[in-house]
Amino acid sequence: MPRYKLLLEYHGGNFAGWQVQPRERTVQGELQRRLGWLLGEEISVSGAGRTDAGVHALGQAAHFDSAPIVSPIEFLERLNSALPRDISALKLEEVPADFHARYSAKRKTYHYRIALAPSPFIAGLAWQIHGGTDWDAIKQATTLLEGSHNFAGFCLAESRKEDCTCHVFRAGWARDERMARFEITANRFLHRMVRLIVGTLVDIGRGRWQPEQVFRILDSGDVRLAGQAAVPEGLYLVSVEYA
Repeated sequence: MPRYKLLLEYHGGNFAGWQVQPRERTVQGELQRRLGWLLGEEISVSGAGRTDAGVHALGQAAHFDSAPIVSPIEFLERLNSALPRDISALKLEEVPADFHARYSAKRKTYHYRIALAPSPFIAGLAWQIHGGTDWDAIKQATTLLEGSHNFAGFCLAESRKEDCTCHVFRAGWARDERMARFEITANRFLHRMVRLIVGTLVDIGRGRWQPEQVFRILDSGDVRLAGQAAVPEGLYLVSVEYA
């Protein structure tokens, strides 16, 4: 059967995450149900990243196998009519049979949004913080993340893998008076890695640690040295890049 790649965006607020879970509303579950209804067959969807509950996506990639779809453009319109309002399908294309949304990915980019000023329009879409923050210290600590490191110290202990090495191509911040955005691109990400990094960087900005704390966490692999994970609603899977 042909294999198809989907590009998706979704608001994670009303989902228990990407992955199918019993008696829970998930992005994968909604996609499989709606695709199955449209195609008249059972569909299994694989995603590039298993986003947690509350986490959003602007460029999630996924793939599925099905009988041939004659007109992908027309089918995309039908799919969007069938999907709930908090999921949108942006693009559909046929891909080679050995393509895998997760394992073929070369780079992923996440953004984390922090609201610096109160607003009724950011509820569920950013982490709002108050008080003074030393952004120079945060930026200094952020540069220490780039390159290849063992990120076991920025991963949930129960989700730790045998190899926790990740290569961070870029990590940085964009900021104005109302919003700060952490941007990170890497070849892979561990469970809760970005949220633990952001929580640690914010703690550094508040004076709890010096920027060198990032080195201590990377060297030790001890997640107990990291800050508390930032709230999920500020996190966005922005893009997935393939060869």
